[in-house]
Parts: sequence; C-alpha cells; structure tokens
Amino acid sequence: MNIADFLTPYSLAIWTMDDGCNSAGSLIYNTHSFSYKNQQKLIEILDIKFGIKARLNKDRKNYRIRIMKCSMNRLIKMIKPFIVPSMMYKIVPVTTEVLKN
Repeated sequence: MNIADFLTPYSLAIWTMDDGCNSAGSLIYNTHSFSYKNQQKLIEILDIKFGIKARLNKDRKNYRIRIMKCSMNRLIKMIKPFIVPSMMYKIVPVTTEVLKN
C-alpha cells in the first residue's frame, strides 16, 4: 500500500493532535525524523489528495512540514470534527491575557 491510502481526514486529525503545533496562524507537523525525500512526498500527497499547500520548514539541522496559512481553513474544516476538545488549541488561534497587578 501507498502512504496516500492511509491519509484521511481522520488520520490527519490524529497526526495533528500528536505531532501538530499551532504556529503563527499555520500548523507545523514535527516530522524531524522523516527523511527529506519522504517529507517532500507527504507534501505532494497533501496537495494532490486534499488541496492542502505545505512546505518544508528548516528547524536547526532538520526539516519539518508547515501547512501554509492559505490552506489552514481547508485543513481545519476537514479535521475539526475529529479533534478532541483538549486538543482544539492545535488548530485554533490561542489568545492569552496578561494579568496586571
């Protein structure tokens, strides 16, 4: 089987809850241990199968997959039904208030 056969909205939601990181309006998948070639293949599959644009983001010596801001609405709409409430912060902007004394 091909990895594309396993990537579904449900599996993307699980991947997001496990290795996803909300970062400045986009989402990062911490794929540091994947080879550069395999990460490129995942990016291609995300685009072809789901219309989700992503790119590689250099993090120290390794790369990780960053979902581009232009694709965040599409991704969120697709995976939100599967995201458990305690992990919702990974797909929606988080706001914090500074406490003043």
